[in-house]
Amino acid sequence: MPIIRGKPLAIFMTVPALALTIGTAYRMNFPPFEEQPRTISTGDTCEALGESKDLVPALRIALPKERQYTFINSPIQTSGYQYQVHCSARDEDRMTVIVLRTRLMQPMERENWISKQLNDSADDNPLVDFKAGLTATASTTRAGIQVPCDPKPGTLGGRNNLGVNVFLHEAGEASDKDTRQALIDIVRSAAEYAHKDAKCELPSKL
Repeated sequence: MPIIRGKPLAIFMTVPALALTIGTAYRMNFPPFEEQPRTISTGDTCEALGESKDLVPALRIALPKERQYTFINSPIQTSGYQYQVHCSARDEDRMTVIVLRTRLMQPMERENWISKQLNDSADDNPLVDFKAGLTATASTTRAGIQVPCDPKPGTLGGRNNLGVNVFLHEAGEASDKDTRQALIDIVRSAAEYAHKDAKCELPSKL
């Protein structure tokens, strides 16, 4: 390399040449320009997951890091006795990592409700109840809340509850304790949204 007064000529590279070199490094993903996964933000999530201040931090804890996520909001029916909403998040490989299902339901006893609505991710992780709604329980892979609703006086079927259920198909690197608490925060946020969205007449008890 040519030397000018003991210094490599490279340090005298013109601005256009330097810009070209940096641009090439960026396009080729050389350090420090490797493509970084985008952090989950409020604007990324499904409407059905709600707007709690705890929602986004909880998603960052529950889901694996270093990935890109796409949230898919799929309202099925949002009126009267047939209220149902569905949301899921997929990573860049189109693998579903978390699912939310909310629907209007007849009141159920705890065990019957778990058997019918929370058995998608049944495993050895024990469900432990927490205080929210009429019945609420969570493990490291699933969480659910029954919320009092009765969307309209005189609606067919009489008094009803909302069943709000979250299923984590792949957990991140957090501890079991933190993952379970994250699912509680997520399902509580979704329950708050559903109770308002369904125009429930009864207090949510959340």
